[in-house]
Amino acid sequence: MSNKFKILFSILVGVFSLSGAAKAATISPVVVGGLDIYIGWCNGVPSGDADEVLCINAEAGISITTSDIDKVEGGDLDIHDVDGMPGVVAQLLPVGFRGDYFLLKTGNLTPGPGGSTQVFYIFMNNESDDYAVVDLNNVSFPYPFANSGQISHFTGIASVAPVPLPAAAWMFMGAIGGMLGFRKISLRRRKLG
Repeated sequence: MSNKFKILFSILVGVFSLSGAAKAATISPVVVGGLDIYIGWCNGVPSGDADEVLCINAEAGISITTSDIDKVEGGDLDIHDVDGMPGVVAQLLPVGFRGDYFLLKTGNLTPGPGGSTQVFYIFMNNESDDYAVVDLNNVSFPYPFANSGQISHFTGIASVAPVPLPAAAWMFMGAIGGMLGFRKISLRRRKLG
């Protein structure tokens, strides 16, 4: 009788363990930072690295190439629900590609123009560049999410250095300042003279 009890107990423990593993893991908002800022979207078809880069450059106003991005997709996706924030999910971005922006690509969302559609959503990292933190219930999204299962992948973007002003711009600004200074001096001389 004790062997049957042990077998039954092992089966019950296994069933409860499996059912617990099916639930999405949660993570603290302190770890992931606040919600990231939704910037805009592009049609996700065609869908290649070059298409993602075009969308990122257009929506974020930056200039990157395909060597500046890396994806988290398939079995590497580890999307967490954020504690106390219904509909908000977080994904750790790839090391070396945790910059100021990231892209979320959806699977097929409905309704879309002519049926299902795929979309690139562009975000600006708000607090923690390590995590992509997205509110799936964002009313600004043109196509609604049913759940995080509709996420195809996240694309991390390497930090992009700001484009410096060319030396000619600094010289031009100096010349304008000098002309304004000379004008002020000449106006003073006219008043005194």
